[in-house]
Amino acid sequence: MTQMTSIKSYYELTVNTLGALQKKVLSVLEKFPNGATDREIIDYLQIEGNSVRPRRFELWKKGIIEQGKKRKCYISGKLALTWKLPTSPSDPVFKVLSETELYQTRFIQLPMFNKLRDLMRKRGFTYQGQRIWKKNLRE
Repeated sequence: MTQMTSIKSYYELTVNTLGALQKKVLSVLEKFPNGATDREIIDYLQIEGNSVRPRRFELWKKGIIEQGKKRKCYISGKLALTWKLPTSPSDPVFKVLSETELYQTRFIQLPMFNKLRDLMRKRGFTYQGQRIWKKNLRE
């Protein structure tokens, strides 16, 4: 298991390599621990959306931020996806839905997801999509 100090060090090193606009988007998300929608980030920074969304996407691709829950946007009033800083590594990765079904509580970048998928296969689970894992009942 990765130590929290290692994760903080990686985060600090990565943040130091970010561009100015990426840092601004990140600073907004640091102020909103439950996440913010793209429109909320744009409104807070008072910057054109076509400048903010690509920077947010770059932060997501680097694994610096993650998708949050969908909720009503405070600006547009429409249902929208939120973006937030990653969940603490000490938080559980899975929530038990039933005896044979698990819900993956957070987004995992592809290389780590592949390792997780292999580990879960050994334990008899298959990925169903939409963060749902089901236990194989064949004996």
